[in-house]
Amino acid sequence: RKRIFLSNKIGQIFIYDIKQSPPLAAGIITCERKGFIRNLIIDFKNNYLFAGMDDGYIACFELESPGTEDEVFKQIAGYQIGETLRSLCWRPEKKELIAGNRKGVLRFINAISGKIFLAFKAHEKSAKEISMFDK
Repeated sequence: RKRIFLSNKIGQIFIYDIKQSPPLAAGIITCERKGFIRNLIIDFKNNYLFAGMDDGYIACFELESPGTEDEVFKQIAGYQIGETLRSLCWRPEKKELIAGNRKGVLRFINAISGKIFLAFKAHEKSAKEISMFDK
């Protein structure tokens, strides 16, 4: 399946099947909390979807029945990690997220529990993009 995920400013994620022409609407995911979704991370290997909201809230979804017609994303966690969120990075091997805010603070988070285990100020400006190299 080829899919595209598109978020909006009221906590919804739209899924389109782009294998079809024209693309076919395949579903809508609604976060428990309404807000401007700034980041989406999809991990089909581990069946997770993360939505990072502008106000610092992160919603964690798990894909149920992957590869079948009954695919459904169910929200399994949601947590507030600070006052703002500008960027997210996913570390699938450790099930961790790295979140950056508008003040340049990075937070390392257990993606399932929402526990922050490391936080530091990386610089004085907004953390726009985060990538991680871990070997």
